[in-house]
Amino acid sequence: MSAPPLLARRSPRAKSAVMSVHTGFSRSYAEARQKFLAAARAAGATLADFPHPTMRGSAGEELAIDVAWAGDAEARRVLLVSSGVHGVEGYCGSGAQVALLADADLLAACACA
Repeated sequence: MSAPPLLARRSPRAKSAVMSVHTGFSRSYAEARQKFLAAARAAGATLADFPHPTMRGSAGEELAIDVAWAGDAEARRVLLVSSGVHGVEGYCGSGAQVALLADADLLAACACA
């Protein structure tokens, strides 16, 4: 049995592949962070990270806010997506962000807005 698609509905014109739930979502902070960073790099985004100055994660990993900027740095309009502000909900939000960054149609539409 195949994994259910993360994005169930697609436009008939869509060229992007449907991503599996198992591809976007993670079981740990470190895994979610690495998937987000990899998706951002694959989308051609500029990355910046802001590590927590004193705290470490439950597995001793670095905790950070990662920022990915995809598109024109001089854009008049931007879409800001944030997750993980309170902790554990970050896994779900990160999975959604990975899916958004992998959606070439969405990124192209945002670039034209």
